[in-house]
Amino acid sequence: MADTTMETPDMESIPLSLDTESMEKETAVGPKTPEPPTETESQPECRTPKKETEETRAVRKADVTASMDVEEQEDIKPDIENIKQEEPMDEEEMEEEAKPVRKEKKPKKVIISVKVNSQENQQFIFKVTPQTPLEKIMDSYAQRTERPLKNLRFFYDGKRLRTIDTPEMLEMEDNDSIDVTEEVLGGAGSF
Repeated sequence: MADTTMETPDMESIPLSLDTESMEKETAVGPKTPEPPTETESQPECRTPKKETEETRAVRKADVTASMDVEEQEDIKPDIENIKQEEPMDEEEMEEEAKPVRKEKKPKKVIISVKVNSQENQQFIFKVTPQTPLEKIMDSYAQRTERPLKNLRFFYDGKRLRTIDTPEMLEMEDNDSIDVTEEVLGGAGSF
């Protein structure tokens, strides 16, 4: 180990010692890595707040009122009296509050089958929910038959269907049928 002194203009000479052996060991092995903190050191203790009762609220208000003027205290007195007059909760009420609120199960989605009958006696079956717009059925039918949607007309019970209609609006039931006709524009004219 070598001792040296260092002089600075502000201070007197300061002895410095160099430990060459320990420096060689650190560079050969590598610097020491700090150990990770244990669970108790790294995480602060979490406390859940206790449920505030009417008594603790009344005590807290009493502490606050002690530091107030007489006029302010008179305004608050009725509130403190109301707190004291409340009845303690029954065991049944406490149990009801302690029970977790259960989420209501959603009812199963109702799915109905809708048959689409074409002029060529082809039948397509679509399974949809009652809230599904009929536009989806119409588009799907047009894609399957490779016909433009603008040339197709859909009817249910003799009434022409709109794209915004739903089976629920039309009061359709399972396995009800929709008829499809193709409208052809133009044709041969006679002279």
